[in-house]
Amino acid sequence: MGVKIHLRITEDLRKRIRKAHFILFFLDYDGTLVPIRKAPHLAVLKKSTRNLLKTLSSKKWSRIFIVSGRTLRNVRRLVNLKPLSYVGNHGFELDDPRLVFINKKAEASKKYIARIYSALKKSLKIKGV
Repeated sequence: MGVKIHLRITEDLRKRIRKAHFILFFLDYDGTLVPIRKAPHLAVLKKSTRNLLKTLSSKKWSRIFIVSGRTLRNVRRLVNLKPLSYVGNHGFELDDPRLVFINKKAEASKKYIARIYSALKKSLKIKGV
């Protein structure tokens, strides 16, 4: 039963993509473009994935947003493709060819959050955090 449903959904999706005039891709970095790793620095984009993103971004019928909980600077550096749009810090930062947005309240909270993070890390001593 599950396989039949999966096949039906897949075929329906293919039909919709073929009929579409324009496609927006919203792709999460960790877990979608790269597998989840034990440490963030180990999550590296494969060359083949980067090439696919580059090819898709060159099409007039597509636009790609890379979305991440990472900082905007970090996710932009990891993917490093100019024509893409980047969303960092779960939407608090946006870098798009038409618009750059950084939430001022979130920006003002950085030092406070860093102090809390430091205190929690020191007191909890959880490996990998």
